[in-house]
Amino acid sequence: MKFPVRPASSSALRRALSSTAADETVKHPSWFLKLVNNNDYDVPRLPVPQLNDTLEKYLKSVQPLITPDEYKE
Repeated sequence: MKFPVRPASSSALRRALSSTAADETVKHPSWFLKLVNNNDYDVPRLPVPQLNDTLEKYLKSVQPLITPDEYKE
């Protein structure tokens, strides 16, 4: 099944991607803020992984994308 696609106008796209649209703050109702912030302390803290472990995972993930000389650096 195909759905009709209406192309967005360039001005609407520019407006959506402009920094002023991203800079506008969203005002939430007070009940929403209470709902969101009420359980902050009930959420368990996640451990921060060791930097060396993170670095090893990163290097392993980029190894297929770079040359052997770049990997040695």
